[in-house]
Amino acid sequence: MRRLLIGIIGIGLLGGLVWLIRRTCVPIGTVREGVPPESETACPAGYPIKGTIRPPDDFIVHVPGEATYDQTLPEICFAAVEDARKAGFEPAALTASSSTGRASAGERTDDHSSGV
Repeated sequence: MRRLLIGIIGIGLLGGLVWLIRRTCVPIGTVREGVPPESETACPAGYPIKGTIRPPDDFIVHVPGEATYDQTLPEICFAAVEDARKAGFEPAALTASSSTGRASAGERTDDHSSGV
């Protein structure tokens, strides 16, 4: 029974370690050109793009003007969206539409079945 309990605890610790590594590491060849946030909700001057990471591997970038930008808690900040993309982040609108299968506001769907 003791070995089983130790094994279960070990698996839990290993799983937590894997989650932490996946959360903080980016794939080889990916350059992180970002800086840490200056507060819980704010990025430093010159780095207005907020990057967030949702386990297991959703790297999301939030830009000023988005509805939830002010409430977003950044984990890394970028000077430009291009820098965030180089680091493996995708715009929030793209990740939201790809996860729901629907296009978000202002996104083209290329659906030509309007019945006209």
